[in-house]
This record gives sequence, structure tokens and C-alpha cells, in this order.
Amino acid sequence: PRVGVPMAATATAATASTATPDTTAAGEVDWASLHPALHPSSAGVPASRAERKAWQLESLISMATLLAPPRPCHLVDFAGGTGVLGLPLAGLLPHATITIVELKARSLDIARRRAAEASLTNVRFYLGDICAFDQPFDVGLALHACGTASDLVMQACVAARARFVVCPCCTGKLSAE
Repeated sequence: PRVGVPMAATATAATASTATPDTTAAGEVDWASLHPALHPSSAGVPASRAERKAWQLESLISMATLLAPPRPCHLVDFAGGTGVLGLPLAGLLPHATITIVELKARSLDIARRRAAEASLTNVRFYLGDICAFDQPFDVGLALHACGTASDLVMQACVAARARFVVCPCCTGKLSAE
């Protein structure tokens, strides 16, 4: 399998009944089948990083699609920024409501614009703190939730009795030394 696709997700995705037509058995997203506004490059990711970001997203998306029930459900993208994770999920899981929780109004404005451009009707936006979000949900997600935000996301998910996929941000840099 390609770097960025967890082995467990690869093996499980091949037999998962919740896989959508826009994802492959290995969890790869068929980006060409989605609206261009859902690609990471439309969220401001530089072209030099867009392919690696897409691989990273595919890894999280593969896990989220496995955890999301095949019925109407609610997924929350905590610290979701411009919707780099939540919006492709909304395109891939039309039966799900995706809520993007974000502290920065400017980031949510970009996410709203991208969702409108892609004609997504299953996305909600919440401007505020992770701890203030009090709606019920089935799956919590966080990609690069900075500082203690990853801990807060996991606490919110446990309190909601929700499944979760969390990929914390780096808290330091590797040096050549």
C-alpha cells in the first residue's frame, strides 16, 4: 500500500459495506469524481504539498468512512479550518451531516465558500470553541488540532460516546542534529 494509508484501514476497507463509489478498497479517494472545490488545493494548500496532503486526507477519510454508520449520521470535524477534511467527507458521504467546528471566522468563511461552490447541502458550520460544541454526534474527527485541542476533541468524543479519528499536529520539529 501507498505511504499514508494505514494497513488496518487497507485490509478493512476492502470488505467494508460502507465504502462509497468514490473511494477504492485501499482508501484512496477518486478526487476526479469530486467537485474541484473539495480538493485540498482549493483550500489554499500549495501545489508543492497538495499531493502529500491528499494522501494524508485519504488516510483519515478511509478511517472515517469505516466508522460512519451507513444510515443518516453526524460527523464533526473539530478545528476543521477551511474544511480540508470535512468537505471531501461531505461529498463522499451524502447520507451524513458534517459539522465543521472552528475558532477562526475567516477559515469558516473559506469553508462556506468552498461548500457552496461544490453545492454541498449536508455541511454545517460552528464558529466557536471545541468545549462549547454541545450537539450530539456519531464520529468526531480532528486533523492537526493544535496544542491541547487534540485532547479536548478526544474528551468531547468520549463524553458524546462517539467514535473518533484524531491526527494531532506536530508539537516540535525534527532537527538534523
